[in-house]
Amino acid sequence: QLHAKDNVRKECFYLQSFLSSSSFKIDCHPHYHHYNASAPKKFYNKSKALKNSIKIASFNLLYPGNSANRYKDYKIVAKIMNQWDLVAAQELVPSVGQAQHHNKVLMTSKASSPKLIKEHYKLPGFLKVLNELRKLDPSWSLLVSSKGEAAKEQYVKELGGFFYRATVVNPKNNDFCEDNYDNDEEPAYACLSDFTKETVGKNLNSIFSRKPFIGSFISGNFDFTLLNTHVIYTSPTDPDVRADIVEKAFGIRNFKKLGKGANGETYARFAEIKSTLKFMTYLLDYYEEEDIILLGDFNVEKKNAFWSKIIDTFEGAKILSDNPTSLTDQLYKHKSGEKYLTNGLSRNYDNFVLNPDNSIECSSKAKAFNFMGDNRIGREIREKYLVRSNKKSGRFYPISTKNQKKIKKLLNQYKKNLESKLTIKRNKVVKDSKNIARYVKGFERRVFHSQKKDNSFYHFYKEVVSDHLPVSISCQTSGSDDD
Repeated sequence: QLHAKDNVRKECFYLQSFLSSSSFKIDCHPHYHHYNASAPKKFYNKSKALKNSIKIASFNLLYPGNSANRYKDYKIVAKIMNQWDLVAAQELVPSVGQAQHHNKVLMTSKASSPKLIKEHYKLPGFLKVLNELRKLDPSWSLLVSSKGEAAKEQYVKELGGFFYRATVVNPKNNDFCEDNYDNDEEPAYACLSDFTKETVGKNLNSIFSRKPFIGSFISGNFDFTLLNTHVIYTSPTDPDVRADIVEKAFGIRNFKKLGKGANGETYARFAEIKSTLKFMTYLLDYYEEEDIILLGDFNVEKKNAFWSKIIDTFEGAKILSDNPTSLTDQLYKHKSGEKYLTNGLSRNYDNFVLNPDNSIECSSKAKAFNFMGDNRIGREIREKYLVRSNKKSGRFYPISTKNQKKIKKLLNQYKKNLESKLTIKRNKVVKDSKNIARYVKGFERRVFHSQKKDNSFYHFYKEVVSDHLPVSISCQTSGSDDD
């Protein structure tokens, strides 16, 4: 029996009921959900995996499927991700709000039908991403958390996920997940981390907004464990909550005594990171897994001085990327009275942490992929969505007559797609026509008209892709693995 808070699992069962087949199996495991679950058995080729290194990325996908991000271009997102073999994704969400209500009615109404459900179910964004990936390579699969978590009850509950190319990546049992959760004789590929007295010396689960999603994989001879994290951004300001977090993570009650780099904004972020590094040490010591890699959106930069105070919590750990990865809207930044070009980037939040001595198979530097740059993806995005002129006219960048026609064509396509949708109201099948005009207007304003101003110059990239760049490393698969 599922409770109201089990919406993630309920949706998995919904999707399983009308999408799962011999060619696309869905497993709704209690601790993870597996989409395209039969792909490893069907596609995995160890010989192929041995011939090439595995490319691993981390990508904050900015709530795909959420109503606030309705203009995302899933085809372009999939093309970006298809450069790698495994992508740890953050900010995945189940269907929420109006989409969730629509789906529930569609699945339970007497007026519904299998055809109506299959054609008009509002898919969660992570499945839209996977569907586009599978058009590029049918072996793409997804392990995603079965439970959403957020810093506060009213926030959108996020899921962590691992998209993987099953031709060269195979999920494997994770010893921690197998030992600590009831797996009903099913494979224990992934689960949420658990910060208890046994794993980290005391119960620290309460200090986490989102516990890292852990999964294990093998590619060729290289087997490894990934911890996919999205560290809290807004540190609590309540004095008692602050003191509780700091005491549990650091053994003192005043964050101001922690040292340089730990302040009112970052103390809770570092509390999560330190505790995660401690958990990684437990995995290393207890399960003798050498290749443990922490990756994701850390919400702190590598240059922050407080890293040096906690990094050795996982012995030998190194932070692999110096690249800025957070997008900014503004064309210019102002510093010391001067004006500088931002190039659309600001913070270095997305990263990898590992011990290079243990994971000798992996590169010691992580690379950011700039989808705003002069590359195939960047050019495709600009060809499709860039409409402003290069030179200002007064305060704004004008839009040419030719590009006005491009906007009109894209808006008409978007509107036509919305108008084709059906829903059920009062047990009758009707057009899902609510808010179409508002959504079309929002598309025009947020994707196109935002380009006209310096302070929203790069904003359209966030709308169609994400507000983060992906970062990646590569690891050799042909060596004699050390664990």
